Amino acid sequence: MHRLDQPASVEPPSPSTCVTLRAEARSVPVARRLVRELLRTCETKLTDDVADTASIVVTELFTNAVVHSGATTIRLSLQIMGENLWVEVADDGLHRRRIHERSAMWVDENGRGLLLVRELSQAWGQDTSCLRGTRVWAALALTH
Repeated sequence: MHRLDQPASVEPPSPSTCVTLRAEARSVPVARRLVRELLRTCETKLTDDVADTASIVVTELFTNAVVHSGATTIRLSLQIMGENLWVEVADDGLHRRRIHERSAMWVDENGRGLLLVRELSQAWGQDTSCLRGTRVWAALALTH
């Protein structure tokens, strides 16, 4: 039986970071730098491929929020959970928007971001049940 005056066996907290940035293009490289800095804190030696994949996913999700949300701020949350990196991008846009993949023609300069997120993530999704804005998340494997 566990006594209240003795700490229970608890695993150490997972490395994480959460930051709110302005919803503007110059915030995208800041978000990308944050994911690389968090991954450097991992106890497990990660390959450059993992860091590159995480950077691409963060860039795509954050850029979508900057371009499409009409938000003033965007919150980026990153957490290492076991062998996964949880990425969450939440904007404070005036409306809740359902995001979806679209088919880009080979000559289109945009329209492939969510396709990249889908292909590079173990899973991804969105939550539009918030009072304002949209929350998009992705789970990434830290090992290949």
